[in-house]
Amino acid sequence: MANPWNPYEHHHDHGHGDCDHDHSHDADVLDPAQQSLADALRVSFGLLKWVMVVLMVLYVFSGVFTVKENEVAVRLAFGKIMGDATSSEAVLMPGGPYWSWPYPINDVKRIKIVPQTVELTKDFWFEVDPRMAGQTLDEMAGRAGPLNPERDGSLLTGDASIGHARWAVNYRVDAKQVPAYLRNVAESEQAQRLVSDAAQQGIVFAVAQVTADRLNKGLNEAEIAVAVKHAQETLDAIESGLVITNINQTLTVFPVSVRDAFQAVVRAESEKAQVIDQARGERTRILGEAAGEAADLLAAMIHDYELAFDAGDREKLAMIDQKLDEIFVSLSIPRVDGAVAIGGKVAQTINDAVGYRTRVVEQVRADAEYFTSLLPQYQENPRIVMNRIWQNAREAILSGEEVEAFYTPNAELYLETNRDPRVAKQRIERQLREGAERRREANQAER
Repeated sequence: MANPWNPYEHHHDHGHGDCDHDHSHDADVLDPAQQSLADALRVSFGLLKWVMVVLMVLYVFSGVFTVKENEVAVRLAFGKIMGDATSSEAVLMPGGPYWSWPYPINDVKRIKIVPQTVELTKDFWFEVDPRMAGQTLDEMAGRAGPLNPERDGSLLTGDASIGHARWAVNYRVDAKQVPAYLRNVAESEQAQRLVSDAAQQGIVFAVAQVTADRLNKGLNEAEIAVAVKHAQETLDAIESGLVITNINQTLTVFPVSVRDAFQAVVRAESEKAQVIDQARGERTRILGEAAGEAADLLAAMIHDYELAFDAGDREKLAMIDQKLDEIFVSLSIPRVDGAVAIGGKVAQTINDAVGYRTRVVEQVRADAEYFTSLLPQYQENPRIVMNRIWQNAREAILSGEEVEAFYTPNAELYLETNRDPRVAKQRIERQLREGAERRREANQAER
């Protein structure tokens, strides 16, 4: 039986006229269908062509990129660094835009150049017995045994002492050496291991040149620089592209088995520093009371005077003597930034001496004037003048506040007396008044 839906299968028993009529009918049916299929295929191929063009454009422009801050980039062509792989010319700095063929032709490697830190907490530290977990170092000290080199990390100092320390190592990838970093390191984990190993070598090298006391107080900048330099030389030798910026000593202890001995030294050093501070404070107080702000300058001049005296340098002694005389007269020491006033007991003593000298001079001058006025009378009648002078002197002596008079009969008499307390009180009051008066006169003279 023939299939009526198959155009290629045709069976008939008609004549030729009927056969011609059937062929024309089939052509009319198939031509529109084929035309529609051809149109559909043409449109599809046109759309596909434009889609491929768009995809190609997107593919090309997908290679445009920028580099963020705190990172650099390197372009790779089939796994190899593009540009001069031995210099910084191949490094793309922050900014952009940049372009490269998309993967798999090219690839862009981004490397962070921000500072990073590696903590060395166990490398030079002792292993803590689980039974002592949570205890302080002082609590461990009584039960700690000798160090085990297989488990306990340590550092050997230049004076053959053992210590433990923890460190923080700061490093970064050098932007100019990124190609070397990609060739020899590439991964951040590997970079941390390399920095850790290099820093350990540098720390061991630096600590071996210092004393235990220096390690206990903390390495100074110069000693830290030795460790950094040694560690950096190790990294540079393998062209790692890594730069160690600093090594910080975060914690230091000595073996807990000898902790008490070291603590005793620390306490002694602390007490020593405290005593020194107290002595310096006492020195400052004493010198301040002695000469005020000019105490140090005056002490230095006196020290120079003593050295010149011991050396027998007469010329220098004379020069210092002259300077001291000028200083004691003006009560100030000249300096480039201005004179420094002398105060304290030195100024008070000098003012008292000046006042005393003034009183003595005035008294001597008054006595001289008095005796000069008596000279003509003495020349006329010496006996009368002598008797009058003697009488005045006797009255002055016997009428003084410190004189105590005792009257006794002509018969033999034995007396046992005590000093009059009123006289002693009057004497003290007079001395206080005279001292206050002298100080007041000295202050007025100073003004």
